[in-house]
Amino acid sequence: MRIPQRFRSFKFALQLTSFAGLRLVFELAHRLKLVEDLQSLTVKKRQRGIPIEDFVLSLASNLLIGGDTLSDLEVLRQEEVTRQLCYDMQVPVPTTAGEYL
Repeated sequence: MRIPQRFRSFKFALQLTSFAGLRLVFELAHRLKLVEDLQSLTVKKRQRGIPIEDFVLSLASNLLIGGDTLSDLEVLRQEEVTRQLCYDMQVPVPTTAGEYL
């Protein structure tokens, strides 16, 4: 069997995460236009910091992965692959999340 030239240089990257199911939740949030609705909210006047949609979705993700406290957000902060799968989600520091709430 002859392999075409375009398939000979195929590169494969394997990235593992234990929270890959969160991608489905984020996809659902985007398709239901929840993210657009969150972006339309005006919570603070400054443009610095984490966007409101990432803040809310990271808190929801914390609950979905079994986080009991805000300090469990640190697990999500360290999961780079999960954050990439979830539209490059920015996760707040637990103390910032506590102040915000």
